[in-house]
Amino acid sequence: MITEEQKKRPASYWKMLTALLCLGWVVIWIYRSMLTPIYPQVMQTLDLHSNQQIGIIASIYFFAYVLLQVPAGMISDKFDKRLILSFGFLVFALATFLMSASQNLMVIYIASALAGLSGAFFYGAAFSLSGQEIPANKRNVATAIINSGSSVGMVIGLSGSSWLVLSQSLDWQVMLKGVALIMLLTFALYYFLIRRDSARPASTATESLPEEDHGQSSFFTLKKFAVYFILFCSCYAYFLVVSWLPNFLQTERHFSGSSAGIIASLVGLASIPGALIFSMVADKFRHFKYRIMLMQLVLAAVMLLIAVHAQDAFIIMLGLIGYGLLGKLALDPLLISTISELSNKKKLATSLSIYNFFGMTASFIAPWLTGNIADRTGSTLDAFNLASIILAAGAVVLVAVFIFTGNKQNRSQYEYR
Repeated sequence: MITEEQKKRPASYWKMLTALLCLGWVVIWIYRSMLTPIYPQVMQTLDLHSNQQIGIIASIYFFAYVLLQVPAGMISDKFDKRLILSFGFLVFALATFLMSASQNLMVIYIASALAGLSGAFFYGAAFSLSGQEIPANKRNVATAIINSGSSVGMVIGLSGSSWLVLSQSLDWQVMLKGVALIMLLTFALYYFLIRRDSARPASTATESLPEEDHGQSSFFTLKKFAVYFILFCSCYAYFLVVSWLPNFLQTERHFSGSSAGIIASLVGLASIPGALIFSMVADKFRHFKYRIMLMQLVLAAVMLLIAVHAQDAFIIMLGLIGYGLLGKLALDPLLISTISELSNKKKLATSLSIYNFFGMTASFIAPWLTGNIADRTGSTLDAFNLASIILAAGAVVLVAVFIFTGNKQNRSQYEYR
């Protein structure tokens, strides 16, 4: 059912909303990735002496992000999502400015935690709002476009910080102030351009949901746990790449600092067409969606191994492009559509936030654990090997729950009604 308020909105509103939500991911991922190519400069400024200390800056952001994820989703189901999204960026901007103005490690840890808390409100509110406003026949592709903002932001963060700090000798904290200003602009765009939302749930009139998917129990079914675990596996490899790949390329493959950031950004560039292609293919061949996801997980693990074990620069770049085409950002639209199909639409923001909570636990485990492995072994290669094994574990769970035991149910699920 379409509400009277939605009928009054121009047909192009959903396109503008898609663009704005994509912009949100761009800004968030600029922040998340911009420090990774310049870890040595950050360590020098803050007088840090171990990889684990620098890894904690990223880990504490993601820990705070995960900690508030589920409460943020529940709040998003009850209140105006426009205000939640816009004021989230306002607080994010303040936290980023605080980080840029201090050289005290504890203050930077606190600012990073505040940034994570404010960023937690984006995921559930954004995808719940897109579910309400974007036409059903455009939703998968729109989700892929929104998610592509993550790739664009990662590319800008990795290559931009490499160029500005390493090539142009700009102070990294001045760069942070610029990012804070971009966040303030995003706050203004969200506040003035996104229409007021009364926390209306997405319509369930045309949805056929299993009986067990109504109510609190729907958050923790076997299939949902499988999706949560697969997302965790995908996120673990991805956040390892985002947080440590530039350092790996500099210290163990002897790329220059600026080149390492640009080469690492190939993952983000390749994931944009990957997300669009796989979302369209999965939408067209619904019966084969889980087999497509299986192929993505297995080949992503292989490509990551190729990239980190190769010595030749060309093979490394090919491996990273292959991983980007097949990895987390290409898998995300399919996982989001799966969790949405299994969820009570009246609690969609909460369902998406729980889903994101489980996946994003990898975001603070991977940077810290990799730093720990590097301190103990003198190399991050074993950490990349571990990430490939974790991706393979996700593939095993996908086969066990969705392809072998759930094949009959999945086939009927994708019949056109």
